[in-house]
Amino acid sequence: DIFIVFGHFFCVCAAEKQRNILVILSYNPDASSGSKVIDSFEKQMNAAGVKVNISVEALGCDNFKDLTVWHDNMRRILNKYQAQDVKPDVLLLLGQEAMATYLSQDISLVPDLPVFCAMGSRNYIEVPSQQFDLSAWTPESHDIADVCGLYNVVGGFFYEYNLEKNIELVRHYFPNVKHLALLSDNSY
Repeated sequence: DIFIVFGHFFCVCAAEKQRNILVILSYNPDASSGSKVIDSFEKQMNAAGVKVNISVEALGCDNFKDLTVWHDNMRRILNKYQAQDVKPDVLLLLGQEAMATYLSQDISLVPDLPVFCAMGSRNYIEVPSQQFDLSAWTPESHDIADVCGLYNVVGGFFYEYNLEKNIELVRHYFPNVKHLALLSDNSY
C-alpha cells in the first residue's frame, strides 16, 4: 500500500517537522477517485503522527490532442514550487497522465525530490513538449522501472495489465464464449 510506504518514509524523517506534500493530479482534484486517495493519504499520515501540509495541483488533462499543454502545465507547476521558500518534501503523482508527463520532463527541474506514484500503469509514453502531428505519432511504451532512479521515484502503486491472463480468465469462467472484443482508448 502506497500510504504505508509513504508513512514509513516520513516516520523515518523526523515526524515532529511538518512535511510539505505536492500532489499533482491528471484531472480535476474534486473528482471522486483523486479526492478519495488524497483524503485516505491525509488520514494515514495523521494516524502515523506525521504533520502534513498538502498542496494540490491539476494538470487539466482533458483532451489527448493537448499533450503539449500537459507538458507545459507540469513544467509550470514544478517551477512554481521550486521557486517558493517552502519547497515540497515529496511529490505525489496521481493518474497516468500526471506520471507520464512528469517522466517526460527534464530531470534537472526536480533534483532530489522523492516521488511517489499511484493510479497509473507501470508503462508510460513520453509526452511531447512541442507541437506534432497526432495522426502520424507512434509513441513507444516505456517501463517506469527503467527510469525510477533518474526521476527519484521511490515508491508507488502501479497497474500492470496482462492481456493473456485476462483472456484465460474469460475462457475459464465463460467457456462457451466464441468472440472477444477489446475496447481501448488507445492512449497508453
